Amino acid sequence: MQVLVPAGATVRLVDEDGRPVATATLPSEGRYNLDAATGALTFTPRLGFAVAGGANTS
Repeated sequence: MQVLVPAGATVRLVDEDGRPVATATLPSEGRYNLDAATGALTFTPRLGFAVAGGANTS
């Protein structure tokens, strides 16, 4: 997944307390990593994780 960031804007990944982080782990899903310089968002699912009917975008 690539996050499209408009010119002059920033992108950030936040933890459950709203603090900016480079990596966020959701025990029921997996790990999300954000390269804020490029906007590249990487998701590494936990073993056995599956989404029925498509991706969860919430």
